[in-house]
Amino acid sequence: MSNEELITLANKIDTGTANTQEILLYIAVCESFQQKQVSLEEIDSEILNMKEAGLKKFWAHQKTDNIKIRLKWLPLAVAAVAALVILGVSLFFYSSQGNKVGQISKVIPEITPGKNIATLTLGNGKTILLSEIKTGLVVNPNELRYNDGTKISMPDREKELSRHIEEIEWLTASTPRGGTYQVILSDGTRVWLNADSKLLFPSKFVGNNRIVTLIGEGYFEVTHNKAKPFKVRTARQELEVLGTEFNVNAYADEMSTKTTLITGSVKVNNNIFLQPGEQAMSDRGVLSVSRADVEEVVAWKNGFFVFKDSNLMAVMRQLSRWYDLDVHFEGPVPNETFNGKVYRNMNLNDVLEVLSFSKVKFDITGRRMTIYP
Repeated sequence: MSNEELITLANKIDTGTANTQEILLYIAVCESFQQKQVSLEEIDSEILNMKEAGLKKFWAHQKTDNIKIRLKWLPLAVAAVAALVILGVSLFFYSSQGNKVGQISKVIPEITPGKNIATLTLGNGKTILLSEIKTGLVVNPNELRYNDGTKISMPDREKELSRHIEEIEWLTASTPRGGTYQVILSDGTRVWLNADSKLLFPSKFVGNNRIVTLIGEGYFEVTHNKAKPFKVRTARQELEVLGTEFNVNAYADEMSTKTTLITGSVKVNNNIFLQPGEQAMSDRGVLSVSRADVEEVVAWKNGFFVFKDSNLMAVMRQLSRWYDLDVHFEGPVPNETFNGKVYRNMNLNDVLEVLSFSKVKFDITGRRMTIYP
């Protein structure tokens, strides 16, 4: 394949106009670079011009100091869209103004993505800062552990805090903006908390029900117990399940509360039963049920942002929580919509580039982002 052909192919990848054959050809070419362990300095100068001609996103993820090209590939039989994600080019987002992917012309501060950050507040008000190098908390009737089995260290207060755990009391697991964490309750139920969320739950379940309260967003994998229904309370909905998986989005800054059923069965507000793939939405006192786009709903738990005809305000609500941004709109909100999929572990500037934010006028100072008409 000539340099000229390779540059043309790279341009098609960058603008999102490549067909499936061309995408797979691009993967094969890059894979051959990897197999030959070609360093960037060894590549012909005309190919290096591809950094300007069409591989900006790809080369941005590589270091140029004699480091070998390192890529991980899916088999060529994998769908082309998935292959793009593995490439690091990601899935391109298209705005309502056209299908050409724009570039960011501004210098954007390096804002890193969210991570495993959470606190656990005991019934007496004392707070434990959970480890950032762990991913989850396990609540047992008489002790606290991380999900890798490590006992939570509580220097100088261990006896006192253990005594509080042994008592039946309400605990609160909280994630800040830019944080996520998993909580395993005393009955084995797993709850994944998205950024800026709270889960209130007892140290152990007693009585005929298992009741928790959610503020924000959580994904629930409920342990089956026919004798003890599991209930989730939010500001606008009350859910009852026996054993199932579902996602609840109950952020205060969202216009509605949405419960999406993945498997099993959920009863909403004591009168509506959901089937897998259905979503119950409470908006201004009205409860409605519709089919849900499950991939979009649970994308956050799987490490992605997924947007499908999402307006700018909806996009920014998600980004602001995950990157701990204060977003302000000066004047009318730009009429842009976005579609696509991108990793949540990317820095903000990379996400904004993939999202074609050059079409949107904005400034970032510290963690304040101002968007202009």
